Parts: sequence; C-alpha cells; structure tokens
Amino acid sequence: MVANSKTTSIPAAPTDLLCDFHQEIGAVSKDTPQEDCARKEKIRTTSGQEVFLAVVCDGEGVKGGERASEAAIRTIFNACKGYDGPSLPAMLKQALDEANRAVIKIANDERLNVRASATIAAIAKDTLYLGHIGHSRAYLAREGESLRRLTTDHTQGEDLVRAGKIKAEDLPRTPKAYELSKALGLGPDLQADVTTLELKRGDHLLLCTDGLTKFSRDGKRHFVEEKEMPSILGKNAPLEAARTLVSLSVGRNSQDNVTALVIEMPGAARLKKSYTVQIAVGVSILLALALGVFVILQGSKSANCGQGEFYLKGDVPKDILVISGKENKGATYYCGTRITVGASDSTHLFFDAADANGKGGALLSLGGGAQLIATYLAAHAGDSQTTLLTLTAGRMLVNMKNADHALRFTLTSDKGTVELTLDKGSAAGIEATASGWDVYCLAGTCQATAPAKTLNAKDHVAFAGGKAGEAEVFDDAKKNEWGRLCGAPLSPLDCKLP
Repeated sequence: MVANSKTTSIPAAPTDLLCDFHQEIGAVSKDTPQEDCARKEKIRTTSGQEVFLAVVCDGEGVKGGERASEAAIRTIFNACKGYDGPSLPAMLKQALDEANRAVIKIANDERLNVRASATIAAIAKDTLYLGHIGHSRAYLAREGESLRRLTTDHTQGEDLVRAGKIKAEDLPRTPKAYELSKALGLGPDLQADVTTLELKRGDHLLLCTDGLTKFSRDGKRHFVEEKEMPSILGKNAPLEAARTLVSLSVGRNSQDNVTALVIEMPGAARLKKSYTVQIAVGVSILLALALGVFVILQGSKSANCGQGEFYLKGDVPKDILVISGKENKGATYYCGTRITVGASDSTHLFFDAADANGKGGALLSLGGGAQLIATYLAAHAGDSQTTLLTLTAGRMLVNMKNADHALRFTLTSDKGTVELTLDKGSAAGIEATASGWDVYCLAGTCQATAPAKTLNAKDHVAFAGGKAGEAEVFDDAKKNEWGRLCGAPLSPLDCKLP
C-alpha cells in the first residue's frame, strides 16, 4: 500500500504530447555514414516515475562516429530506465556519466578516436529536464515570445565568443571553431549541463544536431536561421516540421549529417484552428481541381500544403518547388513537400531554377498514383547541388525541353539509389517498381552515373538493388503512353500545362 501511494503521487509523463524526428546524411559523399542518432520513448524508471524521454546524439571521429552515437543513446535510455532515485536532474547526470564511460570504452577497446554530443529532453507532467553536452542544441518556441536557445555549444569557437575574444560572425573564419571542447568520450571528468524549465500548453521543443544550425561554408548564413524556426515549428505537425527543417539544411548544401526532433506540447495553436483550416483546405482543393492540378494533402490538417510549409509571394526561399497550373504559376512549396496523385490524375511541377513562367527549369509530370518527395533542389542554374527525388510509387516524366542547363538528380527509396543526369532537350520516364525503377529514355541522352549506364533515346533499363539491367529498345506505343501522362500523345517533349 505504501508503494502504491508513492507511485500515484509521482508526476506522470504527458500522454498527449506529440513527437517525431527526421534525419538525412546531408550533402556529402554517398559513402558517408549516418553518425547522428535520435530516439523518443515514454519510459518508467525503476523508482516508478513516468517520463517522456527524447534524445539526439551526434558522433564524431575519423572512423567510428556512428558507433559512439549509437552506444551513447542506448546507454542513456538504459540508464534512465534503470534509475532508482527521486531526482530527474540527477537521473540525467547519471545517464550522461554512463554514456561517457561507454564512449570511452569503445575508443579504448577498438582503438578509435571518437566522441559524441548528446542533448536529452525528459518531460514529466509540465516540467522539462534538459541534459546537454557538446554542440547539438535544444530550442523552445513559445507562442507570443521570441525563440529561446536552451543549450550552450561546447566548441572551441563558442568558448572564444563567450570569452569575448571573437564575435559570433567570426566563427566561419576561426580555425577549429567547431571542434568540441566538451563531449562524451573526451575524458573521465564530464561536466554536462543539466537545467529545468516549466513548460506551457502549446510549447514546441526542437532538438537538433549541428548540421542544422552551423554556418555555411561561405560564412554568410546558418544552414537554417533561427528566425525561420518558430513559423515552421508552429504551423506543422512534428514530423512535417522536422522534415522541413532538415530539407532546408540539406537543400542549402549542409556538409554534415542533419537531425531534427520536434516535441509539441498539448494545446498547440495549429490544432485549435482545425475547423477553419478544414474549410480552407476544401476551398484549396476545389481551386486546384478547377486549375487541373490535383494534390492530395497528407499528414496533419494544418494550414500548409503537404509536408512542407506554404509561403506567400515575397517570402519564398530559393530552395522550393514551384507547382504550376493554368493560372497558378508561382504557387510555392517547401522542398520536402510530399506530393501524391491519383491513378488517373496528373500533377505538373516546374522545378530546378525555373522562373515564374516555368522557363529555364525542368517540367515534371506525375501520374499513376505517384508518391514523390523532393528533398532538396538546386537553387539556381549551374548549381552543383543535386536534386533528391524519393519516388516510392507510380510514374513521373522529367521533361527538359525548356531547361537551360542539364539536370542532375538522385532517385531514392528503400530499394536503393540511382544517380541520373539529363541534358537540356532530353526527357525520361521513370516508373517505381517492387525492386527499384524502370527508366525510359524518351529523347536525347539519359546518363546514369551510379550505377554507370548510358541510355539513348528509346532505351529502357531496369534498376534494382543498386544495379542496372541490360538496355532494351521500346516501341512508339510505350513512348506515346508516356506522352499521354502530360497531355501530349505524340511527343513527351510537347507536354503542356492543363
């Protein structure tokens, strides 16, 4: 009876908060490992406390960074679940100490020079307990208030900024600015930060690795600016917000792994407006149908288009999709937007440096129940950045008739990846299959670089498991079938908007 009375008096974890995360390798070599780890779970400690636990870790090292982050996050969760005391700040301190020993053990046993950053959010009732070491970050977005950074970067550059020896804008030009000064694995004497904060209804928390927030190579901006975060967090469900933030960073050529984990406390403003939003969504769909553009909105019923935030004219990042209809040129969607079309419908997208009239960029037509995410896009003609297209179902036709430069893009899904390059004036039809994609070169030359394969006009190749099959010639009936996808039965290059 005494044990039961103690358990019921302990604050429980919120039951209706929302949390999700997204991560990408980043704009780096395809062989680069994913050294970020993220995990979320409602746990019960050995002492009976219910806690919502979310952790982001970022491993580093010439080799084995992923081993460090995996060990750290696993140890943190095990330590918190096994904690038998009453103090949650003490629980976080103990968990970070154990994670530090785990990373040091890996370094010693496997002779690796590894370390890891870790940011922990533990929520019990309306209280946030935050544990932190390294250069990952935690932010609080609260309605009516400015964004608050809740953590301090433990890097050599930030140490110099806090000491008044350099200014924050000098970080990109400061040698070793991003090298860790405190982290898991750097030594036995860990000095982690542990803080406590009372949360309010509707609060949003963001945990992220430094691939999201550090300066771009030219030093002109952060990959994602702090001023962009509140709107993205407030208008999107956690998964959509995380995807949008990560897509922005990768789309701006972040040379690092990128992870964003978003927590939304109960009572978010976007949920209060659901009735108004449903009316607005209905009107939008009717308008889209009138224009011949059919887009099924997925994810939450918030005031955004698909899984990306909608921007009004004059407030548009360069790394966006432009979805065009007869009178709808210039409607803009964040990179990371998920587009889904019905089996017999089509959606037309100008992307990759297209101007307001769609000139200069590629025209992409979707059909056959296509499901597509464009994760990041070249920001201007000649940009060395690659366009990442996740096509998991259906068909898409990429038309380069009006393009003023070649388009390089990567097809990706859980079946593997294929890197393709289309010259201006060329066209390709791509169909998702159970094992990969069928690629039809409809005009010009279609070059696959990984795996290497050159397709001439009327060549068809099946890509499966990262390998290319033998090229086969297809007939005019198949070419016309692709043409009908965009309303031009005789030539896919004559695609016209509906």
